[in-house]
Amino acid sequence: MSINDTLSRIVFETLESFFTLKLIPEFYLKEGFFSVNSFVFCRILYKDQNRISGTLTKQKVIDGIQTTLLGAALNFPLYESLSHREILNSKITFCFADNLEPVDNIEKIEKDDGIWLKYNNYSAISLPADRKYDNIDEELDFLCKKSGILSRCWKDKENGKIEKFKLIKYEVRNER
Repeated sequence: MSINDTLSRIVFETLESFFTLKLIPEFYLKEGFFSVNSFVFCRILYKDQNRISGTLTKQKVIDGIQTTLLGAALNFPLYESLSHREILNSKITFCFADNLEPVDNIEKIEKDDGIWLKYNNYSAISLPADRKYDNIDEELDFLCKKSGILSRCWKDKENGKIEKFKLIKYEVRNER
């Protein structure tokens, strides 16, 4: 089996599982799952490598799954591409978000919220499982640095924007 076959199988099984496990919210079913636009994140954990790939624009769910899986498995800048066997021995998680909500008060950000910080043409995302800090001020400062900007940029209401979102999460069960 080739790497492309493996990736295609993972995409197919992920979509199939969403339907059989009824993980799809009613909104997706009403609108048609394949035509819904969503932010998609893929995390591949392989040994000590934490590979995260995400879409920074909404796109069709099927396209987002394929794009982020390829990005995390084959085009991740910090590590070599994974082989067929390595992909099968990885823990793969997909997260979907489509309900971005502007944040005017950071006290409204909850522990299970994802955070998207935008500042001029820069942006950074924090998924709930990846939070570096429990304190939201510190997490937002970290996101400023992560996006290449000085900390506290999030306080600049004129150029900065904070949005939060909830995630729908699915973990792929690979054969070992």
